[in-house]
Amino acid sequence: MTRPRALVLTLLLAGPLAAQGDPRPPRPERPPRPARPERPSRESKPSDPYREPEPLKPPAEHPGAVPPKAQPERRESGGWGPPPLAPQAPLRRAPRPGYAPPGGSDTSTTLHPGQGSLYPTDRRSREQARTWERSGAWRANGAWGQARTWHDHRARHWEREHRTWHERGGYGGYLIPERDFRLHFGPQRWFRLHARPAIRNGYPYFTWGGYGWLILDPWPEFWVDTWYADDDLYIDYDGGYYLYSRRDPGFGLAITVTF
Repeated sequence: MTRPRALVLTLLLAGPLAAQGDPRPPRPERPPRPARPERPSRESKPSDPYREPEPLKPPAEHPGAVPPKAQPERRESGGWGPPPLAPQAPLRRAPRPGYAPPGGSDTSTTLHPGQGSLYPTDRRSREQARTWERSGAWRANGAWGQARTWHDHRARHWEREHRTWHERGGYGGYLIPERDFRLHFGPQRWFRLHARPAIRNGYPYFTWGGYGWLILDPWPEFWVDTWYADDDLYIDYDGGYYLYSRRDPGFGLAITVTF
């Protein structure tokens, strides 16, 4: 009799709980799965083999993508690499402002008379040179005269006022031995004077190469006052000695050796 009573009591207690319902919350519903793409059927019609293929589209560039390197071109002379650079014209030095002859004439390509001249082989004693210097024979044919100051020896029109040694009747002063002249003078033996030439016997005087020199020609009016220190100078021979500036080699000033 004990077992039927326990069963009856269990049924009586389960009845009210079933009437109240399940107190647990319902489970959330799962989202539906996406539909799979349909696979092409094996029975579908194949593409036309005679149809032109569509051009390929370039892939979209990524913001951080690195551009591909350019392939080197093959040169005609053989080898790989970039083509050789074309030769460029050499740079020319710009002329100094205010350092050009009047009228715009160009003297940069003028050859000075000393190029290609032969050095004399005759010899003169110092006494003969002094006698010729004292006579003032270089003043022939209206050559430039004496002056007191450096600025007084500046030309007003150099082309009219200077004289070559041929126009002066020839050079009769002292001749430097040829060996010494080739070692210390000429276009490749240029120099600068750090002091203004002094006036001696009415003409500018300076020393260079172990000799004293008189400048018998006026210096061009378009040269600056300090050309003796700013320009590269050299001494050359062409029937007589001349002083040249490497900046304007077309203007040779007649000079002579003095003692």
